[in-house]
Amino acid sequence: VAPRLANQIPVASGLLNPSADKRTAIDLAHRCEAPEHKGETCYALVELKLDVKSGTPLHAAFEILQYGLLFVFSRSKRRSFEYDSVRQPLLAADRIHLRVLAPPEYYRCCKLDWLEKDLDGAVSRFAREKAGVEMDFSCWECNPELPPRDWLKYWNRGKRVKWVGA
Repeated sequence: VAPRLANQIPVASGLLNPSADKRTAIDLAHRCEAPEHKGETCYALVELKLDVKSGTPLHAAFEILQYGLLFVFSRSKRRSFEYDSVRQPLLAADRIHLRVLAPPEYYRCCKLDWLEKDLDGAVSRFAREKAGVEMDFSCWECNPELPPRDWLKYWNRGKRVKWVGA
């Protein structure tokens, strides 16, 4: 059985050349086991921002979208890359949730509800067409008081962002 939680998953390491993108990594991957997934293999890929000094919500959104696009590329090429679904179970997923997870104040700088909605629709269509996988995108708030080592509590206590003015 695959672990429910992993952090700092490298992406695109060595894709272009042996030294490119060595520090590019998904902050957190969580294997979802919610009843609404009805037996599907589902993962949430999370870009975690613990304070407002960690960039902007727009930058965080593009980071996790980049990882989602690399997932779609890898999944669509998994046979030619000879990926093994036992060793790389993420690539066999039926559903992928792309998430930005940050404290509420991280999102206070802007109103991006329109972009979140449009990106969700675009990523969903693209992933289904190119890789036969269900994928969605959204931004979530987490409790900034939790200890950073307890990643699963950040995820479990999250809720959808209420954008400024939305």
